[in-house]
Amino acid sequence: MCISSPVLEEYIEVLLRLGFTEKTELKELLELFQKQFNISASFKSARIAAVKEDSKDDIIIECAVVNNADYIVSGDRHLLKLGIFRNIKIVPPSDFIKLF
Repeated sequence: MCISSPVLEEYIEVLLRLGFTEKTELKELLELFQKQFNISASFKSARIAAVKEDSKDDIIIECAVVNNADYIVSGDRHLLKLGIFRNIKIVPPSDFIKLF
């Protein structure tokens, strides 16, 4: 599993919008990410414009491409609409769990 610094920043932004304002909650989540994910630096050499409806989602695609991912697991409708990008399958969590 991999995650990039820009993706991590986006997750934090979304969590704050969803009401995760407790520093302890965010700290626990970040610690979990550090233990479970390969956190990569920003991918300036891999700028990809794949998600026309929401260009912020491109950072997810970039992370997957740079790390040679097989899957992107997301509930984001713009990513799911793509379905596949450069042989990387984009699936919701429920489908991914069924696969494995």
